[in-house]
Amino acid sequence: MNNTIYSIIRKSATIKIYRIQVVFAGLMLITLQSAGQQNPLFSQYMFNGLVINPAYTGSQESMVLTAGSRSQWTGLNGAPWTQVATIHSPIKLSRSAAGGVFVHDHVGVTNQYTVYGTYAYGIPVSENAKIAVGAQAGVTYYKSNLSDLLIITPNGQSDPHLPKLKAGICRTWVLVSTTIPKGAMLAYPYRR
Repeated sequence: MNNTIYSIIRKSATIKIYRIQVVFAGLMLITLQSAGQQNPLFSQYMFNGLVINPAYTGSQESMVLTAGSRSQWTGLNGAPWTQVATIHSPIKLSRSAAGGVFVHDHVGVTNQYTVYGTYAYGIPVSENAKIAVGAQAGVTYYKSNLSDLLIITPNGQSDPHLPKLKAGICRTWVLVSTTIPKGAMLAYPYRR
């Protein structure tokens, strides 16, 4: 009888530990997906689709080099300022394409530098249209010059006791996406 009670308590404790492990693993997965950094804003992405969609790689028949700059609230210290350069090209005698994206984003005391490579594979669906599947992988480096922050004390003076601080963080990431050709719904309507 004592063995039966002991085995029931042991099973109950094992189940509780298992539940705690599952909850902890779930929280870790959620944490791995979260990012506290701000991604650059691209209000004019229609001029450079590669910035937001790697399947756009090789969408033109020749090599494409694009550069752009966006500034906001000009004249204010720490105003957002973003520069982007992209290059992509189809690979001859293949359905593949490759490219690269370079981004610098400045907001406040933080600079973000991003470099990633892109790859796309196009699948023809008609004579004039294709569906592309793309992937990108890259590195982002964040650098904050915290000593540029001005902390004002209650008497209206800047605090001279603050140390000169700089911080940086680097992260890597991978993204996979697809594109659907323009007019696909018109070319291939749904029929019952």
